[in-house]
Amino acid sequence: MPDYRPKASPRVPSEESSAEELTGAPEATGRRERRRQETRERLFEAAVRLLSEREFEAVTVEAITEAADVGKGTFFNYFPNKEAVISYFFEYKSSRLVEAARRVNESENLPDTGVYDLPGGPTWQKMLRVFSLCSDSPKDNQRMTRTLLSLVLTNDEVRHAYESMMQQIGNLTRGFIEEAQRNGEVRTDLTAGQIVCHLHMVHLGAISYWAYSESPESMETMIHRSYRLLWEGVASREKSEHILAKPQPAST
Repeated sequence: MPDYRPKASPRVPSEESSAEELTGAPEATGRRERRRQETRERLFEAAVRLLSEREFEAVTVEAITEAADVGKGTFFNYFPNKEAVISYFFEYKSSRLVEAARRVNESENLPDTGVYDLPGGPTWQKMLRVFSLCSDSPKDNQRMTRTLLSLVLTNDEVRHAYESMMQQIGNLTRGFIEEAQRNGEVRTDLTAGQIVCHLHMVHLGAISYWAYSESPESMETMIHRSYRLLWEGVASREKSEHILAKPQPAST
């Protein structure tokens, strides 16, 4: 996947340049890097905000730089095109996922994510809390979600970034599923890979349905309702006995 991190650019010393900046001292290098990172984040946030309000084709580089309050040429120091901003969005989501997993795994008390009545056993619930910690309410926007889905299907650059993110999510999810199987929470007649595949299909299906519907529900609510239904299918036989024992409707 292309690296969209800020590229260092030559700087002409000015009268305001400190001795540390002129000599390339670590402190000055750190300040420059922080400024570059702040500028990239401003461009990214401006682009996401505009994409939440307009269709992708209507969001121009000029509009993004104007919203970020930087010069037009500055955009191309950080992103080669608009599609690269979307690719960076998926990189951002991947980093959020890794950080959320670290927080949950290192904490004895699972953080409050605002999600209540989670289905499943302890490991399954831990996995769902990781996903919840990655949710970003400002990006819980149907127009933005439709744009992302469309670009994943039609743009190679965006699709590669999405596939990279999904591979990372898949590896993390597989670890949770395998732990849940060892703990007897999840059935073992299915492989962890099969369960991960179905989990992703349910997740993507819920997002797609929400994005193209007029439902007043939040995306997170719809996703978690789908997770609850999936849990009834993957729970260990002992835990789901009451489900399997329910009388089936007579065939006609």
